[in-house]
Amino acid sequence: MTPDSSNYFDGQAERALLAAFIFHPDRVGNQVAEAGLTEEAFYHECHKVTFRHLSEMWANRERLDLVTLTARVRKNGDLDRIGGAPELTEIATFPASLPSMADSYIELIQEKSRARQLSRICTQTLCSMGSGEPVDSAASSLSISIAGLSSRKETKFKSMKERVLAKMDRMENQAVDSDVIKTGIGKLDRSSPMKLGDLIVVSGERKAGKSMLAITICRNILHKGGAAFYASLEQPDPEQEDRLLHGFAKIPTRKNHVSKLNEGDHRMFSTAMTMAAEWRFDLRSDLKEIREIVASIRQAKARWNDLSLAVVDYAQLVVGIRRKNDSREMEVASVSRMLRSLALELKIAIIMLSQLNKGGDARESMAIEQDMTAHWKLINENEDTVVDDEAPQVRTLTIPHQRNARSGVGFKLLFQAHMARFEELVEDRKS
Repeated sequence: MTPDSSNYFDGQAERALLAAFIFHPDRVGNQVAEAGLTEEAFYHECHKVTFRHLSEMWANRERLDLVTLTARVRKNGDLDRIGGAPELTEIATFPASLPSMADSYIELIQEKSRARQLSRICTQTLCSMGSGEPVDSAASSLSISIAGLSSRKETKFKSMKERVLAKMDRMENQAVDSDVIKTGIGKLDRSSPMKLGDLIVVSGERKAGKSMLAITICRNILHKGGAAFYASLEQPDPEQEDRLLHGFAKIPTRKNHVSKLNEGDHRMFSTAMTMAAEWRFDLRSDLKEIREIVASIRQAKARWNDLSLAVVDYAQLVVGIRRKNDSREMEVASVSRMLRSLALELKIAIIMLSQLNKGGDARESMAIEQDMTAHWKLINENEDTVVDDEAPQVRTLTIPHQRNARSGVGFKLLFQAHMARFEELVEDRKS
């Protein structure tokens, strides 16, 4: 008897999750993203289409409720396809739609999806044997296909021949550095190339300029047409926006009102803001837990497929995964471990800022060192010297450890705190 795939679905779980998504998009959207749930996991076509629209609205951070969802589905010509507005209303009013149960709904949907895949695989194997395929060959194909169901994330096998050809193609097309992300600071790019999949830790004493270095790198990437994400756990949005935009316009952050701008400032600021308005940048100061941060980075990646950089400012403020009797170091370890895994999965670089302990190392450094690919340490050698706030200062950036290049190197950078900018020293630009 041929298995009926309709026996392998849970319509109630699908409806319950969609209803919870409609009325609790922030919470359920994060859970869906973290689980890697896709529309293909749903059985009913109506549910597939509804989930796709919900996911796209969530990824774009659009206002989401039944009214806006219905309007979007209608605008895209999918309303009749799913059964009309009454069908959406029926989904939204499903009685068991508890956001606290979303993880359970997701697990049920994914389990049924794998069951359907297994049913199809077995049916295809029986059909191939019926058409004359040898048993050994059919059994081998079956075992390979079933092994692929053991993991929720599908991976494509690459033979060494494919890898060799890809390597030769990169060399012929001079794409050996295609995974390198330019920070816009030449000395840094040469001494410590930042690559897709990297987790880079930036540490330093208080007021060393950690956040401003991260903002500078973001700004340089955005100005070149890239996309970036920044989770600010210490400073509110307006302060980070001032650092980002004033630094780009090269106007001191103290000139934060039009009455403080002269004619030249007005012209420079207007030009800079026109350009910055086109940047693809997600700045969040409302995230505290690592699961929220991970889900929001996924959301940004879904919105901009070429997202190359995410910044977490800073590690010690993130609420990690902490079980009973776990130490704070273990909690921080969960943060760095999840960020490193995310960088590899999404093929982006992640910069994580960290405080220093009294010994001059990154706090909870043993936990962080397991996952980081490079450690950039900012040093203010004139910390005790009183200087003009608007006078250019010098910071030393050392690289105690890295995997992509030689460790133990260091160089000086020009730091303009009043404009939240790091730049190369003049002599370095000429070299």
